[in-house]
Amino acid sequence: MKTHWLHCGILCGIVLILLSCFYGKIDPHDPSMARWDLHHYMAMAEASPGFCASAPQPFVFRLLGPYIAGISPLHTATAFYAITLVASLSLALLFYFFLYNHGIDATVSVISVILFLLNKYAFGFPAWNYFQVNDILSLVEIILLYWAMRNSRWLLFSMFLMLGVLTRETALLMIPVAFVHLLESKTWTKAGRKYLIALIPGIMLFILIRLLVPHSGGDRLWRTFFAHAAKVTSPHRLYALLINSFAPLSVIPLVFLRRSIRFFRTHKTGLLFLLLVFTSTLFGSNDERLMAPAAPVFYLLIAELIETYCYSSKALLIIIAISVFLTSLDHRVGIYALPSLAATQLVSVSAMLLLTLALLRRMIAIRHNKPEIEKSGLVTVSFDKSTARHVDPDCRL
Repeated sequence: MKTHWLHCGILCGIVLILLSCFYGKIDPHDPSMARWDLHHYMAMAEASPGFCASAPQPFVFRLLGPYIAGISPLHTATAFYAITLVASLSLALLFYFFLYNHGIDATVSVISVILFLLNKYAFGFPAWNYFQVNDILSLVEIILLYWAMRNSRWLLFSMFLMLGVLTRETALLMIPVAFVHLLESKTWTKAGRKYLIALIPGIMLFILIRLLVPHSGGDRLWRTFFAHAAKVTSPHRLYALLINSFAPLSVIPLVFLRRSIRFFRTHKTGLLFLLLVFTSTLFGSNDERLMAPAAPVFYLLIAELIETYCYSSKALLIIIAISVFLTSLDHRVGIYALPSLAATQLVSVSAMLLLTLALLRRMIAIRHNKPEIEKSGLVTVSFDKSTARHVDPDCRL
């Protein structure tokens, strides 16, 4: 238990350092950002506890973050930043226990969460643009929905789904994931009715928000789909979605492809969730950020691969850390901004190349030495409570 307290303290310290000394704060008054979404969220907060009829859909339906900021006694910008700070700390801690409860070693769980915190798209951007706090809240809710699903807490699942619906549409992706989980775990007969009842409040709330909340227009879902679905034919957009969104760590599953395939063969709910997140990106334009909801599943896979192949090599862990840090640098986000988009791309590609070479060398060494870890698969990671490795009952998530 003392180890968990230490790890939680480390993660909280890193979150505070990143927010204050690395990512910094966006300037909402910058003329170049006059058309950014943050202005819709600010207007929604200022109209709280009422509704902002001047905000377009779908932003006007993402009520939770702006509403909390609006009813707070703090200044609007200060309230958004305070919520982002609390949500970021909560996300880091929940993510740690999420990984640990899925059988990942405690130290590897800390390392994996730190790698996530250095992802400029999944965490860095909403930390910097703190008016996008719904992005962080949505990840918190996804992790909580996974916990409720795996532990058959369907009343809590219903509550978290309602909070998720108030935050972003992404929470709805957990509905089919939970259905497949029940089928895969062969508990549909026992829990299927509770699952269906748990969905009703969230789905009704989703519909009511879109019927009752006034807005200034904006594109409907089918229009956004036809506007962005063609990205699947664009190599550049596919690279942004499948590689750059989690660069440079996205090369790790490719290098250890056989183990990655084995992971998804035994974790069908995780694979389904990734496919659903990818499908949801066809309704928007910010490709890397739209893949952020996949972070819990992706970093669970990364944590297993690191524990299996990389954790025993300090040199490789250092290279992973360096490459991830370099990729976290950006030309817009953060205090230490790079000079241009070209510089960002060069640094990112260089970091991925460095990590790829190091991983290939590691893979060759493993095959040459034939270590027992490759034979036996010492790590057991599972989305199913029945097959997950034993964890401290005081730290279950």
